[in-house]
Amino acid sequence: MIQDIREQIEIGNYGRALNRIDDLLWKDPDNAELRGLRGIVLVAQGLNQEGIEDLETSIALADAAEFRYWRSVALFEEKEFDKSIEDAEKAVQLENENYLYLHHLIALYQNLGPVDKSMEIIDRVLSIEPGDIRSLMARAYVFIKRQEFDLAIEDYEEIIKQDYYEEDIFNNLGYCYDRKQEYDKAQLYYEKVLVTNPYHQYALNNLGLIFCRRGGLHEGEKMILKSIGYDSQNSYAYKNMGKAKLLQGLKEEALQYFLKSKALGYSEAYDAEVDDILAEEFNL
Repeated sequence: MIQDIREQIEIGNYGRALNRIDDLLWKDPDNAELRGLRGIVLVAQGLNQEGIEDLETSIALADAAEFRYWRSVALFEEKEFDKSIEDAEKAVQLENENYLYLHHLIALYQNLGPVDKSMEIIDRVLSIEPGDIRSLMARAYVFIKRQEFDLAIEDYEEIIKQDYYEEDIFNNLGYCYDRKQEYDKAQLYYEKVLVTNPYHQYALNNLGLIFCRRGGLHEGEKMILKSIGYDSQNSYAYKNMGKAKLLQGLKEEALQYFLKSKALGYSEAYDAEVDDILAEEFNL
């Protein structure tokens, strides 16, 4: 009967699964697995608080990685981030080779911090699944955060060798070469992105800044402004537009773009570059 319930959950037939669970719980209210499955069904339907209650009851009866994972998912949605990480870590302790639980914990570390903490988990996955694309992408992300661009490039190239192509991989390769000031290679990869997706805002604004650096100011600014047009809250594009104005010696215009970037949360989302520019160029 429980296997049938799991099959109903798997195919998204939550109403039928919940009815069967409730029938069985009426006879066996302390069944930890049924209580946990009820929590999963509720979380899958967006009823996080009710689901968390059932999952908590299940875990108290018999701790299980599966239900720790689902409670972590629900807690994240409810913005209870510390508790979400705690459950995710416990799930991995209970089943330390489960791909789903491992990558859930990696995602939490990379979204909430500390990013470096994800490396141990990534290495564990790669020891189980060498060449795993999702793990290579996660590791490259850490290398970029550490500004270890050569190592990030190696991971992205390993992914491409596996005939896996995604526009963000090319964009990130472009970004790595951009930060290494190898602008020819950076431009090549940004242009690859735009062939696939001409609306890719990050490729547009980064390629635009390269054009500006090389004297193509009109075309470069046009690209950056197009990126802002696609997303008016893109703090990265406002930063690049400020840089483009600085290249032209237009400090007042540059200042307005940097202040807009800062107001939109550039420092929190990326790094201290805008703060450093404001201090060095404008004594702010």
